[in-house]
Amino acid sequence: MTELMTNLQTWWDCQIMMATGMCGDMCAAMMCC
Repeated sequence: MTELMTNLQTWWDCQIMMATGMCGDMCAAMMCC
């Protein structure tokens, strides 16, 4: 369950990064932007 919550948090971080136009290396590596 902890891993799922971490993935969800990361997913939300990616959504925020995409929304604000700030795509970090981690976000790009996960191919969510």
